[in-house]
Amino acid sequence: MRKLFLPVLLMFMMATSVVSQEFFEFTSNTGQQAVIAILEDAPTLQGDPLPPDAEVGVFTPAGLCVGAIVWEGDGNQAITAWGNNIMTQEVDGIRSGEPFVFKMYSPNTGNVYEAKELLYKEDTNLLTTGIYEPNGMYVIESVTFSSPDTLGRLFTVTPFVEPPEQVVLDMPEHNAVVGDLYESNGDFVADIDLVWYSAERAEWYELEVVELAPGTQVYSETLSDTSFIATELEAGVTYRWSVRGCHSLGCGEWSGK
Repeated sequence: MRKLFLPVLLMFMMATSVVSQEFFEFTSNTGQQAVIAILEDAPTLQGDPLPPDAEVGVFTPAGLCVGAIVWEGDGNQAITAWGNNIMTQEVDGIRSGEPFVFKMYSPNTGNVYEAKELLYKEDTNLLTTGIYEPNGMYVIESVTFSSPDTLGRLFTVTPFVEPPEQVVLDMPEHNAVVGDLYESNGDFVADIDLVWYSAERAEWYELEVVELAPGTQVYSETLSDTSFIATELEAGVTYRWSVRGCHSLGCGEWSGK
């Protein structure tokens, strides 16, 4: 899991809009998110500064808004891009591996403008691909919005690619009692190796570990390997773990669900 550098994150979050946005609607507090900081001079509308009270939103390729702010134009600001809540069947956020799409709403004209040119800041602590990763941090150096007339209508021909096959779990087995206990902070805990078989067409894997009662999520990981060590799991507690394979066009079915 990628670590956020708190001083940098706080610098942008303090500059985030405090004006209530009203046009773009999205679901917040989904349990997963990424932070996209936008530098003060980054956004323009065909080369000019954004109009007052413009709203900048981030969307999925399917057109679902997953976060938005009112652009105030007097400092760096940040958008929280909310990830999909894996505990519900409804898709209410952006999923791992999906690219960000940016749009801007002008209350002056009532039009929605799409991002035509976008450049991410390169830094060792930042993601620069524009692809959503949980807990990722991105900084936009420049983004140009264009009117629908000059931009035209966009479409992408997506090749048919089968999703990754369903992952087969290896160990521990279902309903197994596992783990060598040790004491940590006054509690008895164990570190458990979770291992699964590689799935055909999978480029990476998503793993979740949930405490069965009351259903609290303990781990949510994006991994390239086929194993993970879940540390300091409580003695006597039953956990459910599931894995699915993913590639750039989507994910397969969860195992064990």
